[in-house]
Amino acid sequence: MLVFLGVGGAVRGALAPSDLFLLVAVLLCGLGYAEVGALARELGGARTICWALRYALPVTGAATLVAARDRTPASTPPPARDPVHG
Repeated sequence: MLVFLGVGGAVRGALAPSDLFLLVAVLLCGLGYAEVGALARELGGARTICWALRYALPVTGAATLVAARDRTPASTPPPARDPVHG
């Protein structure tokens, strides 16, 4: 991805630390994809997905709580629509 951006002229100057973080993230995702594929052969697809969701729950749950804290739900319902005129 970084090579594509560099060849296309989208990157000017030196690489930033965020570019290296992106590269490491892509490499780790590829490694995780390969490991889960091997695990799915052993456990089966459904069990592998269930275990992956179980392990991801603390991270996704915390992220959901942080996001929900910043966005309060609307306290008033939307206006009622006229059933005849829409």
